[in-house]
Amino acid sequence: MAGSLEFIKSGSATSVTSLSITDCFSADYDVYKIIIKDLHSANQVNFNMRFIDSSGSIITATNYDIAQLIMYSHASFGEKRQVNVSEIELGYYDCDTSASGIGVVLYIFNPFSSSSYSFITEQGSYFEGIANGMDGSKSIAALKQTASMTGLNFFLDSSASISSLKVDCYGVK
Repeated sequence: MAGSLEFIKSGSATSVTSLSITDCFSADYDVYKIIIKDLHSANQVNFNMRFIDSSGSIITATNYDIAQLIMYSHASFGEKRQVNVSEIELGYYDCDTSASGIGVVLYIFNPFSSSSYSFITEQGSYFEGIANGMDGSKSIAALKQTASMTGLNFFLDSSASISSLKVDCYGVK
């Protein structure tokens, strides 16, 4: 059935500074759906992602481009465009209540291909504090590197601690 999801793996973490999901991408799929949920931290910081290549190295080079629409509930919508940065920003995490959290859905295209760039679409929502409420984001991004990617690394700015995080990886048939 075209467009069906096939579960690949899950990852979760508690009390860490980053979470790596390895061996997620393979030659079996060209498109992947990644669901990120249950992020909690004691810090107010940006939530970010990087790719992991086939040798297990996290791609920290400034090879990422991103265009993001930020849909504030408390202000006019905003845009963020970044080229040649070292990570993909997935949202802002604000920890001022126990209800804080973040939810993100990514579609990743061609990560395992060593002959094309990897492309990402993102949709997310996050709580930006009691004063500001819920915000949303929609992004497109690219890793401008032709190498085989096999996983993802998630982290907060300034090596802030992740109290909890869950990630589910699916292949799209």
